[in-house]
Amino acid sequence: MLTWSLLVLLQISHISSEIIKVNVSSGSSYLDISWEETKEGVNYTLGYGIPGNITNQEIDYTLTTDNIATYQLDNLSPGVIYTLQLNKDGTEVFKSTGTTKPLPPTSLVVSDAGTDYLYLTWQGNSRSTQDSYRVTVTETNNNSELYKSDPITVEYHNLTGLYPGVLYSIAVDSISNGVYSNGTARIIDNTRPLPPTIHWIMAIDNYTLMLAWKEDFNSQQDHVYLSATYNNTFNYEGEMNLTCTMLLSTCVTEVRGVIPGTPIEIRAYSVQNNRRSDPDIAFHSTTSHTTFTIGNLSAGIEYNVSVGTVSEWEESRNQFSRIFYTNPSMPGDIDILTKDILTTSLKISWGPVESGQLDYYEVVISPKEPQTHSPFLQTNTDERTVKFDSLVPGRKYSITVTAVKGQKKNSTKTVEQYTKPNPPSKILHTVIGGREIHLDWFKPTVGEVENYTVSILSLGINGTTNTTLPIAPITLQGTSYTFTQLHPGETYEISIVCRSGGVTSDPLKITATTNSTSVSELFVDHVTEDYINISWSRPENLTFQTFKLTINPPDSTTPLSIQESAGILFHSFTGLHPGTVYNLSIYLISGTTVIDKSDRTAITNPLPVDDINITTHDTSSLLIDWSITKPLQQHHFEIVYEENNDLENITLPMVLALHDKTSYQSHIMRLTAGSLYTVHIRAVQEFNDLKSYSSWITMNKTTKPNSVTELKAAVSGQDVMLSWKPNINSTQDSFYIWYRPILNLSSFWRQTFTHDLQTTLKGMFAGEKYEFIVFAVSIGEMSLPRNVFAEVLPLSPEGVTTSDILTDSVTLTWSYNKSSTFIEEFELTYTGYHSDSEGVITVDGGNSTSSVTLNSLISGETYEISITSQTGNLTSEATSMNVTIKPECLTALLENTAMTTSEVITIQYTAVLNQFDHYQFTLVNDTHRSPVIKSRSDTNRMVTFDRLTGGSLYVVGVLTVSNTQISDIRSISIFTAPNRPHVEQISTATEITLIINKPSGRVDSYLIICALNQSPCGSHTIDANKDKITLPFVKLTPYQKYKFQIVTFAGLKNVSFFMNIETAQAAPSVVQNLHATETQPREVVLTWNAPRVTNGIITAYVVEYRGRRNDKEPVIDSNVRTIMVDSTSAFIDPITYTLKDLTAGLKYIFMVYAKTITNGPSVSSLLTTRTYNPKLKDGISSDMAAPKPPEDTTSSVTPSTITARFTNAFSEDYGEIIQYTIIVATSTDEDYLNTNTLPGWKAYQNDPSIKAYQAVSNCSDFFVLESTCNGRLHVQKRSVGEEEYKTFVIGSETNCKDPHYCNGPLKQNTEYYVKLRAYTTGGYADTVYSLPFKTGSVTEESSYGGIIGGIVAAVVIIALILFAVLFLRRNIRSKSNMYRQGHDHRMTPRSSMRNHKKKHEINIVNFRDHVMTMSADSDFKYAEEFEDLKEIGREQSCSAAELPVNRGKNRFTNILPYDHSRVKLLPTDDEEGSDYINANYMPGFNSKREYIVTQGPLPSTRDDFWRMIWEQNSRNVVMLTKCVEKGREKCDQYWPSGSDAMFYGDIQVAVLNETKFPSWTVTEFRIALGDLTRQVRHFHFTAWPDFGVPDKPQTLIRFVRIVREKLIRECGPIVVHCSAGVGRSGTFIGLDRLLQDILDRDIIDIFNVVAEMRRERVWMVQTEQQYVCIHQCLMCVLDGKEEEHVYVNSGNVNQAFEDDEGINVEVS
Repeated sequence: MLTWSLLVLLQISHISSEIIKVNVSSGSSYLDISWEETKEGVNYTLGYGIPGNITNQEIDYTLTTDNIATYQLDNLSPGVIYTLQLNKDGTEVFKSTGTTKPLPPTSLVVSDAGTDYLYLTWQGNSRSTQDSYRVTVTETNNNSELYKSDPITVEYHNLTGLYPGVLYSIAVDSISNGVYSNGTARIIDNTRPLPPTIHWIMAIDNYTLMLAWKEDFNSQQDHVYLSATYNNTFNYEGEMNLTCTMLLSTCVTEVRGVIPGTPIEIRAYSVQNNRRSDPDIAFHSTTSHTTFTIGNLSAGIEYNVSVGTVSEWEESRNQFSRIFYTNPSMPGDIDILTKDILTTSLKISWGPVESGQLDYYEVVISPKEPQTHSPFLQTNTDERTVKFDSLVPGRKYSITVTAVKGQKKNSTKTVEQYTKPNPPSKILHTVIGGREIHLDWFKPTVGEVENYTVSILSLGINGTTNTTLPIAPITLQGTSYTFTQLHPGETYEISIVCRSGGVTSDPLKITATTNSTSVSELFVDHVTEDYINISWSRPENLTFQTFKLTINPPDSTTPLSIQESAGILFHSFTGLHPGTVYNLSIYLISGTTVIDKSDRTAITNPLPVDDINITTHDTSSLLIDWSITKPLQQHHFEIVYEENNDLENITLPMVLALHDKTSYQSHIMRLTAGSLYTVHIRAVQEFNDLKSYSSWITMNKTTKPNSVTELKAAVSGQDVMLSWKPNINSTQDSFYIWYRPILNLSSFWRQTFTHDLQTTLKGMFAGEKYEFIVFAVSIGEMSLPRNVFAEVLPLSPEGVTTSDILTDSVTLTWSYNKSSTFIEEFELTYTGYHSDSEGVITVDGGNSTSSVTLNSLISGETYEISITSQTGNLTSEATSMNVTIKPECLTALLENTAMTTSEVITIQYTAVLNQFDHYQFTLVNDTHRSPVIKSRSDTNRMVTFDRLTGGSLYVVGVLTVSNTQISDIRSISIFTAPNRPHVEQISTATEITLIINKPSGRVDSYLIICALNQSPCGSHTIDANKDKITLPFVKLTPYQKYKFQIVTFAGLKNVSFFMNIETAQAAPSVVQNLHATETQPREVVLTWNAPRVTNGIITAYVVEYRGRRNDKEPVIDSNVRTIMVDSTSAFIDPITYTLKDLTAGLKYIFMVYAKTITNGPSVSSLLTTRTYNPKLKDGISSDMAAPKPPEDTTSSVTPSTITARFTNAFSEDYGEIIQYTIIVATSTDEDYLNTNTLPGWKAYQNDPSIKAYQAVSNCSDFFVLESTCNGRLHVQKRSVGEEEYKTFVIGSETNCKDPHYCNGPLKQNTEYYVKLRAYTTGGYADTVYSLPFKTGSVTEESSYGGIIGGIVAAVVIIALILFAVLFLRRNIRSKSNMYRQGHDHRMTPRSSMRNHKKKHEINIVNFRDHVMTMSADSDFKYAEEFEDLKEIGREQSCSAAELPVNRGKNRFTNILPYDHSRVKLLPTDDEEGSDYINANYMPGFNSKREYIVTQGPLPSTRDDFWRMIWEQNSRNVVMLTKCVEKGREKCDQYWPSGSDAMFYGDIQVAVLNETKFPSWTVTEFRIALGDLTRQVRHFHFTAWPDFGVPDKPQTLIRFVRIVREKLIRECGPIVVHCSAGVGRSGTFIGLDRLLQDILDRDIIDIFNVVAEMRRERVWMVQTEQQYVCIHQCLMCVLDGKEEEHVYVNSGNVNQAFEDDEGINVEVS
């Protein structure tokens, strides 16, 4: 913990010689005070507080054993300067200030970062006071401190001089009055790294780039990040991140999605932690070109080529055209005749082109001589010769011939040819004895020569025939040659020609004759410094015995005799002296007589020179010094030299050797300055024409270079740039620069060098004068110096600061570093901006720190002050600054009480005339509030402070500001009104509770007033003695807005505000005036008025009704209807609602209640619906309803009876059918029937006028199996207890006991008409008459037999009928229980379809009635139909799916594809099962394979899934499940989750775009196999619930229509899948197919559509609920409610069956 102590030594003037030492230490919320005290019980009081607000209190201090009294003053504010006053026994003994530690700053961030800086910002702690801050920087690895700032008064700081990419730990302390905070705000961050350097980029193909970069070693970085920016197909900028695959030291990256050839901006960033560098940018593109080759063209022809673009639908209007020429054919071979090869010219010819056209031939010779015309354009294509003149003899030339057409040239024909060289310019020869001729010749004066051929031809001796054998010509490079082994005295013709290539010059010839002799020739073969080797040949035709050899000066071995018979013809003289002339003789001795003699002189080689030394003293000569050992061994010295890189040697005049001299020297003059020369020297001894030579001694030396020219010095700051030019007559390789200061003569020369023609010397001493010398250097030799002088400006004053800025003066202080600059004096000038005040002051520069005070300045004025350094005549750049003098504040402040509130105070101020910029108003005791700035010219002299604390004392201060200077402050104290409290509210329908939270500041009491529509509902006055006060208002009216006024009092000031609070909604009252009116059969109109008291917003009316026959019978018809109320219908009154399809003849109770957030009480109305004459059932025509003969007509007619079949044709829609009767008539006249009851059989028998009668009394159970009306059942039961038709025998009663109606016997041979009458309570209705029945005739003979037979037949028939009834009843019961008791009796699929095919076809107009029928009895008919679908297709094989290799590919073990319709993949490598996928083709409206239905892919089958899509060319995929439902995986996510492409097997899949809707998502995929790409559209339905079917059929209908509308056309089947691929998928396909079907046909057959799908794949449309859903969706479409949300399926959820998601066991 940082502590500080303040030691105060005070002398209390009225306490004699008493000194108290007080120590004050601090924390953030306390001050510890201690002092010396020797006594206990001394009374101390402590006064503390901020100036003007001191609180005194008696303190209970603690006295330690070492007589130190301590006391802690706590609960203080951090960073505040407190005035402390300690009183002892009422007398002041100490007074000073103590400062609590401020809190550390907050929100420390690096708001900007560079490679060498970090810009910090922070906020001062709002709970603390601080006046400055300190920033400390340490290393993160060793915590060593790198930087600590001086106190900073602003809340930002820029750390500079940092290293790139380095991590730093930064801490910021708060400071208040020199006291540092306990803790620090700390952050760790790094600078931005330096960018890498992109070395190169190379395109590999259309999508791949290879690049390399180098990281900057001066920076730290984690990695390199790459991005690519390009223009996409929509011509707006796109950007992608690049991923590198490192290949050795290079990066290979893909830029897929970029059009090939598009310019790409590659950016490379270095990344260190979260910061990255500026980018290094390079531009490149992928390869993009289209190549098309046009063949079979002719050579040298002009062609116009046009290129356009063609799409699938049209061609581009504009085409790009360009003229191209094909290359002409190659010319024929070039021919040069020998006669055309001359020394200065060549003439060529060539053959024509093989075919095609050309404009001209271009003939070029290389090298081209200055006077030679080349290239030569031969426009006359028939004249194919060209002659080149002004050539160099003997030079090699290359000649090319090119055929040209337009801008096209063919491959050239080339030939190389030498011109004819000139012959040698001169031949010199020397005859050596009788055997040798030595030749020397000179090369031609003009031209070039590669070599020479020397020929020799013997001309004989004195014209005689030659005796020398022919000598072959010799070809050599040099210019000398010696012919040996010639014959003495013979004449020879010698010829020399020059050769270049294979071309020879004309010969140059001479003749020479060897010496004649009769003795042996003596030859000197080899000579060195100490021996001579000689040889000789044996003379012909001479007889001798001995060779005698002598040498003079003699050696120890001579004379020497060699016998001729020994065959020795050579000898070596050794041990000789260098540089000595020897006479050699050979004698031929015969006996003792010398018969011949030959002499030869030879000189041994002198010794090489010693101690050679070459010096240079100027730019054009060299001085050579050397010495010799023995003066007499040489005659003279030869000196040869050559300039570097010059092959020509230069020989100096000989230097004669003197007999008494051993040291020599020689000068080489007229040399080139700065050039390197190689000098060779050797000694030469000669005698007459004979010479011998020592070996060469070689040494290199460079002449001095010339001095540089135009030497200049340019001064820039403390840098001096020297520039010069080299001497054009000199060679130099570098430059030495010497320089030294002149004023500081004690300094040494400093040196540097450069190869350039300029150099910059940095960091020269400011204020100094320098001399610079430049030497040119050539291989270590320096030129004479060239010098120049330059003066460096003195440095400007540093660290100019101001202090003691008063209202009329300012003190300026500055310094300079004497070790960095010379300064003699300073000149200070100042000028006022707004006045004429100005001045100039000179200050001596002898001190490193200078200070001056400017007096008599104008308050508030800003002065421009400039200070320059001066040395001699040099003046530095000025250091300038603006200094503003402290202004004066003379304004007066007043409170505007009318505008003071709890949050606002307003003051007024007076205008003043002195100089300043603006006023600055502050709240003295609120240091965090920004000041209010007011222009001095602002005529509105009022200032408002808001956002204040109510009931608080504020000190408003004003000061004037001139630039950065502020005046002394003037202030005024003002209290604000109390703060308005925060009031919470809790409202119910009848009660509002206010919770008043006490605000900050002073509050005395509250007044709360309640009102509703200006009527009071209560008021309360409450003391503000609690932080939270709860006040309830009860017995209020629901859904009303109450107005509350809350007044807060603090002293004489108060603040008031209003609150509008609404009570909650409640149940409404009953609806009014409910009436029920029957307007037409089965239709009742309800009307009512809204509730008198709504208690909220009416959202709906609920209509509930129940109907029964009477009060004792159960309810037959009931329902609940909800009428939603929206903004349009809310104001309709009365409300009318029509109920249709009620049951006639029921006693209904209609109940209506209104609904807000809950239901109100209901009101009811009673109504009994009327009954009407019955009508025929729907679908039964009058002809169909007419009675008909039975199917077995053999016994339908007897003489007294007829048998008729009656159809159960009457509907109970208009009332319950209560009775039936049979009407028998002999006439179809309807007049006999217009009565409710008809006469009976007896009346008909007795009254001939009666044409129609009732055969039976009214019968209520006519069509019931146990009917008492007789008849027998003939067909299947349709509903329990009733038949579809009834067969009845008319005239069967022989004993009629009923007095009214009897089914008595009929008359024989009479036509009768029959009809059926049905009764309701409202009336009756008849069928039409049947066709006539005619009774039979009875003969007398057979009357008894007939009677007996009839009786027997009747008994038999009655027995058969009873048997049939019993059988059918059992059969019906068995079938009705079939679905409940399992599958004991089941139809086969074929028989089921055969029996139901026609039955399930429904006309569109009858579809609604069909759905209502199917929905009756808890969807019993749906269950029946769906049961019939159960076994369809199940007998088909699934052998491929059951293979062991394929079992793991099935998501469910019982959902397997049928073999006959399964989708087969292309097999891979004959691998078993590689053609398998769990998918089937499915028929649709348009084709037999319109769909492919498959399961949701498993992770192991998603590659097969995409392979199927590619092979089937499917472009549309419909997905009907989420990947995960209820925590279980239903389908693998088989597509990429981001924008990056992924491979699934060989198929690459990328997401192009995704569009999300509330219930589905449409995604565009791009799939690729190799270079082939396709687009696939993915429709994902996401609103299918976990159980059941979609809540609203409209949602599913809309999705089906969207899919059909947005399909990609002209492609393979639509792929549809859910999880198992049967339930939801079958529902989707069935609905899609039927929606198309109803546009084409008037018949709907849902049953057979589902059956057809089940023949292709198991369990399609898996649940009864899905089967019902298809019906409801079609009904929604046919009713025109496709866009409404009316059919909700939530009531049809089958909780026991979980769609296609819970089937059997999943395969892992």
